[in-house]
Amino acid sequence: EALRGAHTKHLKAKGRTVRTIENYAQAWKSLGTWDGRPRTPHKITLADLQDFVLYLRNRRNAYTGDKLAGESVQSTARHVKAILNYGRRYLNCVRLDAEAVNDGLDTGTIRRLEPVAYSPENLKTILGTAIDVDAGADPQRHVFPLVATCMLTGCRRGELERLRWRPSEPGAPESYVDFDGERMVVWSTKTQRHRHVNFRSRPMLRQLLETLEATTDVASEPFVFGGKLPLAVSSRRDSGDSTTDGAKKGRRRATGRSLKSPLKSVQEKSGVPFTLKGLRSTLATDLANSQLGANLYQVAFDFGHAYPCLVTPYAKLQ
Repeated sequence: EALRGAHTKHLKAKGRTVRTIENYAQAWKSLGTWDGRPRTPHKITLADLQDFVLYLRNRRNAYTGDKLAGESVQSTARHVKAILNYGRRYLNCVRLDAEAVNDGLDTGTIRRLEPVAYSPENLKTILGTAIDVDAGADPQRHVFPLVATCMLTGCRRGELERLRWRPSEPGAPESYVDFDGERMVVWSTKTQRHRHVNFRSRPMLRQLLETLEATTDVASEPFVFGGKLPLAVSSRRDSGDSTTDGAKKGRRRATGRSLKSPLKSVQEKSGVPFTLKGLRSTLATDLANSQLGANLYQVAFDFGHAYPCLVTPYAKLQ
């Protein structure tokens, strides 16, 4: 705990984001659930670290029962490696050298998936299928507005889940609709900053949101897609005895409506195995390769990307 506390202070002193600090805390928590862990960092051996990686590979997701993805294993191992190397360099509480720490937590090369770019025909099929699914559904479970908004804005899933009609207070770190300002204000927990989606370049987006607002009691349902609480897309909704911060019984935060089922129906009936992340990367690819995206720095900012992160996978500049 002394090592973890000192490393957290180190991250804060370097100005790292809250999200980054949480990632390190989550990785350290994984180390704590490992039954084979030594009592102190000083006693960790190369064999221990290799056993920890094996433990991660066999660990199961608490909600789906599936094994952790290779990317998750790699991310956890990388964060634990950084913590141990900090303890080795600055606190002298890890006796392994850097090479042993790196070798022990080596998870191999994980193949990164190339960004997906769906064809216009696929996008039309997805939207048409969403309309058909909504035709026989409860109005509170309509999936078309979510899919269309994702196509038009390229927002991340979490940004759409927590999108509000109004900010809870001025300058709050949250996403909300601003009709007066002709924009959608998006707060990214990944980059820790706001960015703006302009309605003037997306008139259909404004029309869609205005139609939704006209049929919504904004005072009692502050979240655009979730209603009283943030939307649930891929995660299981909590029962009524859970807390919004996930503190009780170790559960995830409480959520409002769930669109997991209708979204899955659209995926199956359309024949297009799309994801919301795929819709985001499709828009990024289109803009990065079109004259509309001539200013790639602006496109990167609009998506909450660093400039190299947009150019390398999406732009394919020649």
